[in-house]
Amino acid sequence: MDGFNTFLYTLPPSPNGPTVNRPLFQEFSFPVSSSGSSGEPPPAPIASGSGPLTSGFEPARQRRSSAPGRYKTIPTIPVLPPIREYSDEYMLPRPNNNAPSPSSITPPIPPPIPFSHSQLRLRAPRQPKPDPYLQMESLIPLITQRFHSLGRFLQILFIDFPRRDGPDRRSTLHRNFVSGFLRGKNRTKAVDIVKLIYRHRNSGPGYRSKFYSERDLMFAAISCWAIQVVGDHVHSQVGALTVDEEEGWIDDDDTTMDTSEQTMPGSPSSDPQTHAPAASQRLPARLAASKKSKTGQRDTRPMATWDVMKDFSIKNIAQMLQRRAGSVWYLTEKMAGPEKHGKVIVRKRRPHSTIQVAAITSFVLSRHRFANGYLAVALGIWLFATRAHIDIKRALSRMGLSISDTTVRKALAAMSDAGRDKLRKSVAEHAERGELGWRIIMDNVQGYALVREPGHGKQSVLKVGTAATAVRLYDCPPDAFKLEPYLARVIENKRAELTTDKLLDSLNFVHIDKVLTLHWVRALLDFIPELHPLRSELSKQFRSEPIAINRLPADRKTEIQPLGSNSEREIEIDGSHECVKDFDEQSGWLERFAAFLIAWYGGDGGTYATLKRLKKLLAATAPGEYASFMHLVVTPELWHMGSTMIGTLASNHFGDRSSADPSSLSRASTTASQKRPSDLSKPDYYPTVRSMKLIWNAQVLDCWRIHLCSDGTLTAHFAELASKGELPSLEDLLLHATILYERYGTLDATEAGKKIPEGTRWTQPSTATTGSGVNSAAPDNLGSESKNVEEAGFDGDRCLANTVLFKFEMGLWIEFHYAVSDGDIGRAWEIIKTWIFIFGGSTNTNYMNYLLETYCLLEYDAPPPLRVAIFRNWLANLAAKRGHHIPLDLMQEHHNHVIEELVEKMGKDFDDNFYRRVVAPNVHHVIHAKDGIETGFDISSRSNNHTSADTHAETVSTMTMYCEEQLHFFRSTRSLGHVASNLLNGGYVRLDGGKMSEFVEESTEDSKYLGMILDAKAGRDTVRHSSLSPSTPSFESPDPSMSRNSPSPSFTSRSTSVGPLPSESSEDTSIAEEIDEDDQSHARIQTGNGRRMFVLDDDGELREDVIDAGVEWMQRIDSEGEDDEQESDEENIRPIIYSSDSEESVSQFEEADSE
Repeated sequence: MDGFNTFLYTLPPSPNGPTVNRPLFQEFSFPVSSSGSSGEPPPAPIASGSGPLTSGFEPARQRRSSAPGRYKTIPTIPVLPPIREYSDEYMLPRPNNNAPSPSSITPPIPPPIPFSHSQLRLRAPRQPKPDPYLQMESLIPLITQRFHSLGRFLQILFIDFPRRDGPDRRSTLHRNFVSGFLRGKNRTKAVDIVKLIYRHRNSGPGYRSKFYSERDLMFAAISCWAIQVVGDHVHSQVGALTVDEEEGWIDDDDTTMDTSEQTMPGSPSSDPQTHAPAASQRLPARLAASKKSKTGQRDTRPMATWDVMKDFSIKNIAQMLQRRAGSVWYLTEKMAGPEKHGKVIVRKRRPHSTIQVAAITSFVLSRHRFANGYLAVALGIWLFATRAHIDIKRALSRMGLSISDTTVRKALAAMSDAGRDKLRKSVAEHAERGELGWRIIMDNVQGYALVREPGHGKQSVLKVGTAATAVRLYDCPPDAFKLEPYLARVIENKRAELTTDKLLDSLNFVHIDKVLTLHWVRALLDFIPELHPLRSELSKQFRSEPIAINRLPADRKTEIQPLGSNSEREIEIDGSHECVKDFDEQSGWLERFAAFLIAWYGGDGGTYATLKRLKKLLAATAPGEYASFMHLVVTPELWHMGSTMIGTLASNHFGDRSSADPSSLSRASTTASQKRPSDLSKPDYYPTVRSMKLIWNAQVLDCWRIHLCSDGTLTAHFAELASKGELPSLEDLLLHATILYERYGTLDATEAGKKIPEGTRWTQPSTATTGSGVNSAAPDNLGSESKNVEEAGFDGDRCLANTVLFKFEMGLWIEFHYAVSDGDIGRAWEIIKTWIFIFGGSTNTNYMNYLLETYCLLEYDAPPPLRVAIFRNWLANLAAKRGHHIPLDLMQEHHNHVIEELVEKMGKDFDDNFYRRVVAPNVHHVIHAKDGIETGFDISSRSNNHTSADTHAETVSTMTMYCEEQLHFFRSTRSLGHVASNLLNGGYVRLDGGKMSEFVEESTEDSKYLGMILDAKAGRDTVRHSSLSPSTPSFESPDPSMSRNSPSPSFTSRSTSVGPLPSESSEDTSIAEEIDEDDQSHARIQTGNGRRMFVLDDDGELREDVIDAGVEWMQRIDSEGEDDEQESDEENIRPIIYSSDSEESVSQFEEADSE
């Protein structure tokens, strides 16, 4: 055939004939008809050979078109014989590339030949694949001959020529062959070869090898190399964790792996969109404990601050470690994470992620001693806050889990400085805008320094100091703390209009009756389980109008900054003066601010009284408002009000220790197994409150029992109603509570007495015991309390009167407590106004004066914006949760408690650097650091308070005693010697009898003196600052051109808008007529140095004089201070007695007051 390069192959001999050579390819031509074809039949096929092979052959891939007679040329499939051996004689010759292609030749197509089984088999039978292991027999000698060893062969095979080292000596075939294998293009991957080598039994030393002792280290094995590679990689990743992510990390020794391209199992994706860390995950690697390093240079590391500590979270650290050190995280997870069916299990009690964080961060701190920002600083502060033993701190520091205790103290000192700088900046920014941004709460702190080995100068002493906290102010109206309007109203002296009747008319008894009625319902809902679903509806009524008056936002978190403590005694005049100056300096309050702004201080009763006396002493101090403290506004705080009221009520209602009177709290507390306070005037607060609230609830519930089911119990009654589906609604209970409150909870004795049901006839016991026997005692052994002997013709019920008084007075305290916790300062203020009378009727008249002064401040002296600002910032909410408002003095008491605990055995003064810089300024954060660590470790929060035990059994036993004694039934002539005073009516009698007039007269005198002093200073001071804007430079550098006597644009000058100032023609300015002309020392006011005075001359004008400091004015102020510390000795005033004769009750108060 022309144009064919025929390849022949030799068939093996067959039994039918000799060996025959046949062409390897046979192609056939299929004519394809075109548009001009004549339709002739195809020619006979022409084969390139003859014989039985071609005669019986049929094309295997012959295709026919849809039209008959149309064929396409398709080459045949080559048929290869079986290869028996690999020898040269069976090697086929290469085809001729110059020969024409088979498609260009069209041979004739043979006709179809019928299939015959007698034809010779064209395809050889399937032979088994050659054995690869036998093929290695011929390959290994060749490798040995050419390369001498397998290692050399593999080295040459996988050698790489970096471009920087010169030209590549490998051929193209060599490069492509290796690259295809290494890049995974073959079915067998490179990792499969490495696994085979690693798992080979000969990869380690033999048992006879001298290196067998190093078999555990896999010396000279592939595992050793793998460990080294991974080790170098994790070494680089841990090193990268010692610096911040933005700085980057370069490890010159790590040449084994490219961390930017490798992704270990379990590590985050390398997608650039997901690789960027979140804001919460950018954790500082290094935190500085102080601004200066050991070399004395400024440390460039970020400072450890409480803002960084607030973001502490094990979850955030774990996410950061997974992102930045995926290989390290994967390996430690394989070590610490338990697995089941190939999946990692996260345990609840001890999650492996926390273990991993602790391990990896200790590795990081071991690599670099300054890499403490992840966990070590937080744990160090936590150990300090929990007062862990120093040995524990040292051990954890050595393990790399915590920083040393010395570093912790340096860090806390740096945090104090940072918080102080932030406070000063905020105070200055608010002051420049004419606003007051912060107020100060201060209280005394003390600790007993016990000396184990006394000697000269070594005695056990009580260390006393003062601690304070700056509290941020919120929602203050514009110009609320401007000094000028405040002083104008003080000089105007509107408080002179105050009378006892006006004060009584300001009490909102309508609101008090409504809210106390709700508390009566609340006591029932808390006691009866079937009524618990109604408590949420009742809470809504407490928090909605008309009950709610001025509720503070529940979600507003109060920002505070504790200040450094000092060793001053704030209860003394000099010590209080130094405390104010010290705390002003720490908070950044400048003297120039006092020219136009008010500074707001607060504290307990002692702090309030001392600061008020200090203002009176320094009223005429020259020069400037700051030195005279005229800019200072002081308020008593609320918790000490309630604490003092608890002592007042305990003194009034507990009675004798062994009293048999069921209305006395001593009898009820013994029945309920409660402890009676040893000192009733200053009882232990929390146990006494718990006992008195229990007794109040028992009395209220006994009234409910009498009203709803006099023959049964409340629990059985409401259980029966629940079984019938007849439980009352809240509206029904409120109607019943209104009836009960008017009957048992008000002070309207005459009307209420007629509605109270009568009990059995009362018989006065002789020597027999009374009650259930729990408090049995003979009349002669009732205690040291003087027994009350009723007058002849007495037909009232003294026990019933006592219990009604207790329910009213204790109900006021309970409402005050709930109002403060809920943040309703308006409700609390209504109770505070009633306490003016209650304190006035008790032996504690100091708080009557404190509350009277506070009432005058808010109702008369303070402009409306200032009044609103004080009400909005009288409470704090440190948790930003509803029901978590607390008085600021209670917050300071908590701080003082922690300060005393942290330095219990130090024995140092409170102005020591450790107290002043380390402990006191961080006390608030130290308290919450414990909770922050628990939250960061995902530990369920544990309450720091001791949960009060259920008092249901104690309440039931007390109610049983009241039921047996018929306490809430009217039993004429019943009296067992205990008498509780009607403090509200007694306070009215005392105030109206002269106390109110004395208070108003003293306040008027102070206002007149203040006006005259300001008027005198206006013509003497070099520069007055109030008329200047806060940004005027002359605050600190007065104009020297102005003479000492020249008038100034002061707010104290007569031409300003301060208000009417005293003049010679006015009756209010005739001070000389009120003061003895022979003794003008009463008009002298001591200055700061005790030598410069202002005195009234003969014309009634105020002039400056320098005289001796020992004047009666100082003695007068000191005597007032002594009176504040002493308690009144006046006798208790008898309460209203439930009888039809009301005139007799009033006469008893008049007689007691006259005594």
